[in-house]
Amino acid sequence: MADEKDKEEKPPRTKRTGPGSMGEVFVRWRKLATNMRAYLPDMPQVAADHTRLEVLLNQIEAAFSEQEVLAVRTRELIELRRDYMLEARDVRYRLAANLQGHFGPYAERLREFAIKPRKRTIRRKPKPGEPEPEPEPTPEPAVTAI
Repeated sequence: MADEKDKEEKPPRTKRTGPGSMGEVFVRWRKLATNMRAYLPDMPQVAADHTRLEVLLNQIEAAFSEQEVLAVRTRELIELRRDYMLEARDVRYRLAANLQGHFGPYAERLREFAIKPRKRTIRRKPKPGEPEPEPEPTPEPAVTAI
């Protein structure tokens, strides 16, 4: 059942879109810088600001690209970590089973290895006024002829 949960994929989170999103703002600023180039000879007073805006837009674009690369790498690392965790869980189960076989499933010594020992079932005698519970009949094994 746990494997079914691991296989289920969650829907990806949606990115914020629309007029206030970073992508939309960046597109508007890039359009401003691009269209402004034609008017720079007529407005030399804005040349320094335009140049600074171009530099900042290039840095923003580089940051977007780097963020996308890191997001892909993060997804890869999460998948790799999940695979390691699944394999480690299987190895841990095998080790726990071997330790339980060596020390016994009820041994308190298992706690030393962070393994919870099984509880011992204590059968109590019924009190004098209570009827004794009837034991459940055990089915006999089916015998097959060869």
